[in-house]
Amino acid sequence: MSDSRSWALVSARVKSTEATRSTAFVRKGQFVVGRPLTFDREDPETSAMEYLAASVAADIAGTLRKAARERRVEIDELEVVAQGELDNALMFLGVIGEEGEPSLKSLSLKIYLSTDAEESAVRAVWDIARERSPLFTTLRRAVDLQVDLQISH
Repeated sequence: MSDSRSWALVSARVKSTEATRSTAFVRKGQFVVGRPLTFDREDPETSAMEYLAASVAADIAGTLRKAARERRVEIDELEVVAQGELDNALMFLGVIGEEGEPSLKSLSLKIYLSTDAEESAVRAVWDIARERSPLFTTLRRAVDLQVDLQISH
């Protein structure tokens, strides 16, 4: 019996034909990724950095729902808002004289959760989710992650 964990691998293939967009191929699907970073609110493509923020939010939401289901905690509504701050976005633009990196410096997550469950049960579910969430646990090593869990009944 092999000890291979090939089932645990994550992969994607990206083809880029122009500076403003790439196509990502994941399993049997594909999606378009725009520029790495954009400052144009009218840009028709989702930037790679926006996909990162959305991916973290979706990861938290999905892992939180999974943990709640396992603990038999009903969640009525769930929304996660992710907002990142870059160290120095001007470095991405190549502005002469700028210092720092275009890296993500911090990521703020606001979790809005509606439930009839006791707050202690919801907080226990959150504790499980934040330990199991693949992107959250990866990024907390590299980025200042701030989480605001707001529970309403």
